[in-house]
Amino acid sequence: MIERFERVAVLAALAWSIGLGGAALAAEAPTTQRCAAERPASPSELRPTFLLLADDYDKRAADYAGEAERYRTWASAQDMFGSKPFGELDSARHLRAHAHELDGAAAQSRSLAAKYRRLAGSHRSPGC
Repeated sequence: MIERFERVAVLAALAWSIGLGGAALAAEAPTTQRCAAERPASPSELRPTFLLLADDYDKRAADYAGEAERYRTWASAQDMFGSKPFGELDSARHLRAHAHELDGAAAQSRSLAAKYRRLAGSHRSPGC
């Protein structure tokens, strides 16, 4: 029983000394290393990533615009071949509404692409 208590006491003392040693090392770390570790990547390092994101958003915008054009074409076909004598067919109205939503998504993708192109072109120096 006493041997077991001695082992627990030794392990506790060892754990306590490791904890104090880690705290002492953390207190001695120079500020330049901490600053370098906390510093976000500079825009020049992120430039390729920003350009890839911008290209991806441009591609998405083109896809959205093409899909919106297809929906507008379907809506005009509904108008042309619809059997309702007066007014707009409900399906054509829904197709146009969806085309309008896709136009909004394309515009949002274009604005995000422009944002990332601006970030890729900026040359700000990171401060610490």
